[in-house]
Amino acid sequence: MLTELAIKNFAIIDDVKISFTDGLNILSGETGAGKSVIVNSVKLLLGLRSSFKDIRDGAESAVIEALFELKPNSSLLKKIKEIGYLDENNLLIKRIISKNKNQIYINGSIASLNILSDITKSLFEISSQHAYQLLLKEENHLLILDSYANIEEKRELFSGKFKTLLNLIEEKKKLQKLIKEKKDKLEFLNFQKEEIESAKIEDVSEDLILESEKKQLKYGAMLYETVYSVKQSLYEKEGAILEQVIGVKEHLSKAVGIDNSLSDFEKKLNDICFTIEDILGGLNKYISNTLREDKKLEEVEERLNILQKIKRKYGGTLQEVLEYYDKISSDFNQLDSLDSKLEEIEKRIVKHYEKVCQLADELSYIRNESKDKLSEAIEKELALLEMSDAKFEIVLNNIKPEENIDKYLINKGFLITDKGMETATFMIAANFGEKLKNLKSVASGGELSRIVLAIKSILAEKDSVATIVFDEADAGIGGETAEKLGEKMFSLAKSHQVICITHLHQIAKFAQSHFKITKKVKDGRTVTRIKLLNEEDRVNEIARMLSGKEITETTKKYAKEILN
Repeated sequence: MLTELAIKNFAIIDDVKISFTDGLNILSGETGAGKSVIVNSVKLLLGLRSSFKDIRDGAESAVIEALFELKPNSSLLKKIKEIGYLDENNLLIKRIISKNKNQIYINGSIASLNILSDITKSLFEISSQHAYQLLLKEENHLLILDSYANIEEKRELFSGKFKTLLNLIEEKKKLQKLIKEKKDKLEFLNFQKEEIESAKIEDVSEDLILESEKKQLKYGAMLYETVYSVKQSLYEKEGAILEQVIGVKEHLSKAVGIDNSLSDFEKKLNDICFTIEDILGGLNKYISNTLREDKKLEEVEERLNILQKIKRKYGGTLQEVLEYYDKISSDFNQLDSLDSKLEEIEKRIVKHYEKVCQLADELSYIRNESKDKLSEAIEKELALLEMSDAKFEIVLNNIKPEENIDKYLINKGFLITDKGMETATFMIAANFGEKLKNLKSVASGGELSRIVLAIKSILAEKDSVATIVFDEADAGIGGETAEKLGEKMFSLAKSHQVICITHLHQIAKFAQSHFKITKKVKDGRTVTRIKLLNEEDRVNEIARMLSGKEITETTKKYAKEILN
């Protein structure tokens, strides 16, 4: 429970300390004294974002400190210990708001806003006009039913599984889109791939070799004439070189018969004849081949045309063409990989879908089992709050899916959302003989106050929070209804610490600790003061609440009777 609250330089409060007790703590005071400021400061302990505008004029910073006493062996105590903020059974929270930097401390250690919110949401809650507005929003009705049914953990588990399922479905859609785009592109790439393959490029230098070969083949006629002329000069025409060498050699042979020292020259001339004959053999072969190379030129030119066409389309060189081919092949492999990945995601989706459907069915069953019990309990509580003729009903509705919704977001023909397969609507007939209508369309402010308190009272039996703060719970009510409201808060205070800000004496009289909030001028500035009232002070405060500023002995006597 909240044992100490200290507020410094926050709005019109300069320096205030309040020591709360267990049971019912009542805060009363004139309008504008600072009651709402206290509630706003407490909201900051729940993780509400702060503003430097809340700092009291002239101050550098505002400070809110709260000391909580925790139940031994509680789950919250265990959580705080795991986080590392444990200090016996006490929890000290401090928020410093400044223009430049905001700081949060838990038991003296720096903490984040998320950690603060996570811890304090299990400590206390605030029921104010905001809570009444939340009750008018249908999306909160299911939360209340789930809280009554004690299935928050199951719903949280479901929500996590559903979120994973949504992410997988989204990933599947992205993959399907990518695969479609890839397939459209790959149809064209496949044509290119086959075209490159048909070129049968085995050597990146093939075009250069063919160009050289073409050049040779192109000048084949000239080479033929040249070689043929050389052949004639060596052997065929009259006075050919070979004929002349043979003649010279025979003429020298005669001299060798006379002088044997000339035999070496004769031998060399004989070698020249053999060399010329070898040359003639090579030239004859060259001439024979040249006669067949006209057809070869056509083949080379045709092959070069194929390679030039491929190069124009896919790269400046055969090397670049082959690199482009490798890229196309890689794209095909990637598509195969995408298909495999899509298949794997489909398997994961089916697995998560089955678990989501199972949990959704379990939530639906428990909700249907609990809705009538909660409706009956609320009716009983409302009867105790002067709404004995009220009829209350919780209607669960399944959601029909829209067209083209993913099949994995449908279970038994109904849409699955992050909350399950149904919505909840609170229906009420506040007076006898009226038809049940949607709560948000018929409930008055006073009725809302009582419905909220009725729900709080019911959930309090299951609720783990130790402290409940009621701000303006008396809005729109008075008389006997207000007294019933006070009785209900007093009853609620037996199991929870209750802090209530009220203007009504019918509620204030049930206080086990009664604080009065006042404002006065000090050193030219308005300041707020809070005082724990003794018996005499309480009589005077109840009298003020009865008659206003002018308190008579008669009013004080009546106030004593009320307190007695």
